[in-house]
Amino acid sequence: MKLPPSVIITSLSGFCVCHFKDAAHDPSAPLHYHISIPLKEDDYLLFVLLTSQLNSKIDYYNRTNQKALNSIISIEPHKDFPFIYKDDTVIDCNQPVFNRKQEFFENNKIINWENDFEIKLRDIPTDLKKRIVSALKNSPIVIPYIKNLILDI
Repeated sequence: MKLPPSVIITSLSGFCVCHFKDAAHDPSAPLHYHISIPLKEDDYLLFVLLTSQLNSKIDYYNRTNQKALNSIISIEPHKDFPFIYKDDTVIDCNQPVFNRKQEFFENNKIINWENDFEIKLRDIPTDLKKRIVSALKNSPIVIPYIKNLILDI
């Protein structure tokens, strides 16, 4: 049974890995994995992207803001997330997606609901949660308002 987007979004209250199509990406682009980050304000959601475009990210941040390289988190895909099969997958904590929950289920603005949305994992290791929170709070790109809303681990 496919749940309505509003039910799915309101169920996201803690760290979890989600698999969905970002409406901002090219229509032919595949679905991506994202990690939801718990916030002090329950009306908002924050997602960071898991990407296998490591070299592109390194090149981009080397050109634009080298301090941002410290907010790219390496993971062990087969250990941390057994459903991820690309070895060069990282978590980019410099460009989180932040919006009111309502905006995530309205009119395909952020998530393309014509594709599947799946919560892949809710049990994320505590050490990885701490690394994500630290990377977000130390990112030279993430705005202070968002940093202040992130719950400490």
